[in-house]
Amino acid sequence: MTISQHPPQVQTPATPTSGAVLTGDGGQFAPSTTVPAASVAPPGSTTQVFFNDSGVWGGSSDLTFDKTNKRLKVNGGTTTANGNLEVAVPSGANGRITQSVGGYAAYFDIFYDHSGNPVGYIKGNGSFTSFYSSLQSVVGFEHPNLTHRFSTLTSGEAGIELDISGSLVSLFKVLSSGRKSRVLYDASNYTDLATDSAGHFRIAPTGAACGFKGWGATTPRDTFPPYLPAIARVASTSGTAYFVYLGYITEAVTLEYVRFAVATAGAGSQTAELGLFSTPSAPNGAGQTLTKIVATGSVDSLTSTGAKKNSSGFAQAIPINTHLWAGYRVAMATTQPSCTGVWTDAARGMVLTTASATSFTSGSTWSGSTVADTGAWQAPYLTATAY
Repeated sequence: MTISQHPPQVQTPATPTSGAVLTGDGGQFAPSTTVPAASVAPPGSTTQVFFNDSGVWGGSSDLTFDKTNKRLKVNGGTTTANGNLEVAVPSGANGRITQSVGGYAAYFDIFYDHSGNPVGYIKGNGSFTSFYSSLQSVVGFEHPNLTHRFSTLTSGEAGIELDISGSLVSLFKVLSSGRKSRVLYDASNYTDLATDSAGHFRIAPTGAACGFKGWGATTPRDTFPPYLPAIARVASTSGTAYFVYLGYITEAVTLEYVRFAVATAGAGSQTAELGLFSTPSAPNGAGQTLTKIVATGSVDSLTSTGAKKNSSGFAQAIPINTHLWAGYRVAMATTQPSCTGVWTDAARGMVLTTASATSFTSGSTWSGSTVADTGAWQAPYLTATAY
């Protein structure tokens, strides 16, 4: 069938093909299975993604798709690193990828540390920019009142942190110096855990009043006796200072008295002194310098027998990590009292003495010497108590 040009001619095929369309060449319509290419050029340049730009098709170099590497780039990313999504930010500026639900959001932030190095941070609602200057990289979660995060610090340390309202309340760090980790309550109260080159495990608490305590309610230790056994009475030497080791302080304690027992009374006008002292090290079989913590010349009467102590309490706080000693010095005018004593030190250094010693109330340090073991009395049996 032929139709004149006005109206145009239409030629109908004997057997139409599925999917055929009519195309016009200006003179007539003819069936065809090929759709002519669009004559409208795509906006933008190759790889740029189409978008509605105020009602018209738009393209931008800030939004591209790399077909070969299957990578979507936002803000003109240029990195060749692996990944399917790249969001670039200008040098020195911060950027963010946000995922939100129900008014809450999680972010991946890109920011710059104090050295100008870009670092990443995964977090929730909230911003704690005051921490950024010390972080090299960090992964965590934040909302306005609570923060958990794992971070690598610029000092080379790594930490697991818990912050409430922007204030650090607990932190675990792996320190850059040596094989050491640190568990903190705050910046002033913490415990270091370390292993030395010989495999020894070391625990070192630091703080105003910290030590080793159980989780439940505990009763602080209030009595510090000597490590050596007691022996029958012997009179001390006039003017000699006797020092007896009481142990290593692992929990801060306040001590009041140095106690001992007089078996045979002394005679004459009384000169007697008691005190608490420290040494740099535990007993080590050698002499040591003893440093006064507290001392007094006010002591119960030694012209009678029985339990004796300093007349007024010391109320002396003893910090942790102290090697604690009790000291005794008597110079009665006529006869020195005999006291229950300690023995069998065997020159291990748990008893130290200083002959013709300076008064405890006027001196500050004493040079203590070990005592030879003769199987007899070596020093008064001294005990420190908190009551």
